[in-house]
Amino acid sequence: PQKWVNILGNVSDPDGITSLSYTLNGGPQQSLSIGPDDRRLASPGDFNVDIDRADLVNGVNQVVITAVDGLSNQSSTTVTANYAVGNTWPLPYSIDWNTTTDIQQVAQVVDGKWSIQPDGLRIDIPDYDRVVAIGDVSWTDYEVLVPVTIHNVDYAGAHSPSGEPAVGVLMRWQGHTDVPIRGWQPKSGWVPNGNIGWWRFYSPTNVELQWYSPNISQSFIPSLETEYLFRVRVESTPGLGGLYSLKVWE
Repeated sequence: PQKWVNILGNVSDPDGITSLSYTLNGGPQQSLSIGPDDRRLASPGDFNVDIDRADLVNGVNQVVITAVDGLSNQSSTTVTANYAVGNTWPLPYSIDWNTTTDIQQVAQVVDGKWSIQPDGLRIDIPDYDRVVAIGDVSWTDYEVLVPVTIHNVDYAGAHSPSGEPAVGVLMRWQGHTDVPIRGWQPKSGWVPNGNIGWWRFYSPTNVELQWYSPNISQSFIPSLETEYLFRVRVESTPGLGGLYSLKVWE
């Protein structure tokens, strides 16, 4: 669904961590950032290995993650990434969370720790840009229908650079970049993308259904613990890029 393969984890040591790095298939060591960083790394010790799919070999890939603590003790763990070149995500596609036990078998976790609950997929620790990706980078015209239930909104947790809490669907996106945020690991830019259709929560009395770009919005305050159907669509428009449609109903 995107350019990157993400390996997420958390590292800690009583003597502190002085460095964290990884190698891919015996290649050179590459440094990893350790959270929190106010962007994609939410909690102390969080890390995200963002590997370009173009750097993977067809079949088994070995990722060795190495940590060094404050006393220069070193510890390593190996993650196996199985990659099949040339697969295209089928369309149409659907997920039934009630029959799924492993998120990574049906979707790709880009950011955050998620779990499957009786009522669907939920984020364990809300924070900046918690993302689960489905689909294929080759898709251009499609429609997404997903049930959404708002359980709680952390208005007090809104801070720069996250801004106001929001939930929705990002379309025609192929992964994080260096635009407009350069020099971060993992990469934290979100451009280019098609558009984001989402609920944005400014206050308990000010909630909007919104297209991120351009900012087209309509007031709509959802009820907590109520299931809504969230439908977005993108259709190619010659010379104009795409026509984006959004509809939400109880």
